[in-house]
Amino acid sequence: MTLSIPSLIAFGIFCSILGIVLFVCYILNQPDEPEETSGSSYTEEEIILARFLEDKQAINEAFLSAQAELLKELQNS
Repeated sequence: MTLSIPSLIAFGIFCSILGIVLFVCYILNQPDEPEETSGSSYTEEEIILARFLEDKQAINEAFLSAQAELLKELQNS
């Protein structure tokens, strides 16, 4: 049994179309956003920035508290 060239071309076209259809189906079934593996939606930079801002706020609160105490002592003397 020998295959003619037109039948081989038709078979090649059929396989190509089938591959394209399968690829499109695969792409359409992919989720729109990648799933988070770590469970956190924050980047490492955002976490570092949040920690920095928390530390800065604590330092500012300590400074204001100390400044208020100094003003009290200056007013009393």
